[in-house]
Amino acid sequence: MKVCLVNPPRFKGIPVIREDRCENADRDCVHPPTSLVYIGGVLRELGHDVTLIDANGLNLTYPQLEKLLRKIKPRWVIFRSTPSTFYWDYKTATISKKLKCYTLMLNWNLHFARDIIETKYWDIDVYWNRYHYEYAIPQIIEKYPYYPRDNYPSTWDIPTPIWNQIPTFNIYYTRTRLLTPWAVVRGSKGCPYHCRFCVDAETGWYPRSPELIGEELEYLVKKRKVRYVSFFDNTFEINPDWCLQIADQIEKRNLRFKWYINSRADLICKHGIKFFKRLKEVGLDGSSIGIEFGSQEILDKSGKGTTVKQNYESIKILKKVGVKTYVSCMIGYLGETKEQMIQTYRFIKESKPTGFQINIVIPYESTLLYQDAVKSGVIKKTQNLDWRGLSCVPTDVVPVQLSKLPINEIISLRKQMYKKLYFSTWLLHNLFSIRNFSDLKLGIGYFVSSVGRIIKGVTFSH
Repeated sequence: MKVCLVNPPRFKGIPVIREDRCENADRDCVHPPTSLVYIGGVLRELGHDVTLIDANGLNLTYPQLEKLLRKIKPRWVIFRSTPSTFYWDYKTATISKKLKCYTLMLNWNLHFARDIIETKYWDIDVYWNRYHYEYAIPQIIEKYPYYPRDNYPSTWDIPTPIWNQIPTFNIYYTRTRLLTPWAVVRGSKGCPYHCRFCVDAETGWYPRSPELIGEELEYLVKKRKVRYVSFFDNTFEINPDWCLQIADQIEKRNLRFKWYINSRADLICKHGIKFFKRLKEVGLDGSSIGIEFGSQEILDKSGKGTTVKQNYESIKILKKVGVKTYVSCMIGYLGETKEQMIQTYRFIKESKPTGFQINIVIPYESTLLYQDAVKSGVIKKTQNLDWRGLSCVPTDVVPVQLSKLPINEIISLRKQMYKKLYFSTWLLHNLFSIRNFSDLKLGIGYFVSSVGRIIKGVTFSH
């Protein structure tokens, strides 16, 4: 069966409607279509004729996408979507149906919307919003229109992904174009933790084998000359033995590249300096830590399961090892006061991480936070939230007020935090911590990017 995987023609951030594509005022990151690459690996293993079109990465227009689809003539078109770009991504389905293709939209953030989307948006034949899509989607397209809507395998040992269909990795970067050639790899998926604001909470933990990860990294680094890799696992270091096996694979294959992970403060404190020194030896260069809040009361209320003390200590540990620290924070949680939000600002200012982002809390309908907001009367269950605001970007679209501060004041406070931090001792601290030319180059790139964000009003989270 001919299958075409499409990363739609869209940019991250604020969409500005144009006739031919979803345009964006601030193209500050271009991510590789990692999810589609892994789905393609399974489809190819099953004998399907698979083609990947990264229309976003290649900056294609919708007319250009239609021309390619006419040439390929696939039976199925499978494409990714995000909440903030849903309405533009839907144009991919419209084009596909015009060409008499079956369409499948993948969007696991809008868990709650499957029935609405499949009945209202007629050009989508299948809307898949479950987490384990790599093995579900092949079964769906093979059995369509008769297929079970749930109960698909949750194993995750993906065969060789179709990275070979990516023409170049030089087009991918985040925050600065100097961070390239860049790839995003998933070593594990799912999260066993209980954060009430997270769509991935309590989804379990499903790792791939270190051997398969090693093979994938070897292809990317040696064959495709990728220099930077981000592991997009929800939390990388859940199982330290598994992490160390990946480190052994990197060393065994003599791979030279820099890599980045997502972490939890309590696990960093638990595993300690020796563990992260080993990862640093084989290229670990940075870790994003889900700090979330500077207030212990809000940390407890949100179900994060960490302490402010652990948050401070985790940054100290990674700094001692020489691993860059990027903290992810939020303001505007249910019932949060202005003073509690300012505690988050103080945490960033005092801990001086390498980088930071401050998002405004959004209540996805599939989260425990949404249920809390309904119970407290902040959200009415019949209330329709704007999907375009259900994302960390853009931050000027906030669909509902959860905290004790009006939405316009939260948006203003967030911008003030960024400006004060960018022009505080945080910046000088990071300038003096540069140790080599590579860090200097990236530092310049991030500095230029940061100045641009200030000039544009700090519209984006990343």
